[in-house]
Amino acid sequence: MDGYCAVLSGQFDVGCGPVEVAQILVQAQGLPLVLHYGYVVPAGSSVEGIAQQYNTSRDTLLRLNNLTSPNDLKADAILDVPLRACSSEVRNTSQDYPLLVPNGTYVFTANNCVRCNCEAANNWILQCESSSLINSSCRPVQCEGQENFYLGNTSFSGCNRRTCAYAGYNLQNILTTLDLQSTCPASSSIGLQGSRWNFLLISIHVMLICLPFLKRVAIFLM
Repeated sequence: MDGYCAVLSGQFDVGCGPVEVAQILVQAQGLPLVLHYGYVVPAGSSVEGIAQQYNTSRDTLLRLNNLTSPNDLKADAILDVPLRACSSEVRNTSQDYPLLVPNGTYVFTANNCVRCNCEAANNWILQCESSSLINSSCRPVQCEGQENFYLGNTSFSGCNRRTCAYAGYNLQNILTTLDLQSTCPASSSIGLQGSRWNFLLISIHVMLICLPFLKRVAIFLM
């Protein structure tokens, strides 16, 4: 996104882009997080072009902005553009809650000691790391309860992954949490159950085929 670089606690850095209005809205539970971006429409723009630029649809922009048709778009108007944001582990007691960062952007938070970025390729999960290499006044953040494991570190055990995730900050500390995710293939229990049913059906079928023969054997033995 040209000219856009960061958002922190609902406030955009106007030095990064043509931002006049910004509003944060969290969607209903279970739906993607969305940040509503106040976009100043340049002369010569089209609804289709803006929708393509911000990975949304023409109909969504028309509906959000109460536009009857694309021809109603006016230069210098402020257009409500929804941007999908990454989910995070930031606690609701943190000073930067809610920390919503749109796809393809980054933000410095926790007094500029933590850098978080959002990429759709990372399953829409916010990725954060210590910015101690950039800001010498900041120290690396050790993951809570973990020795030699720091904010942003990831390790694997088999097909299980653990990550030291950012959980917010308060006046004294930067908070972390251990995020555990499984990358193991889906359980094959359903497949095994299906195999058992197939075996049972085949067994019944074989018994039905053999039943006349068994009857003749029984009559002969009598």
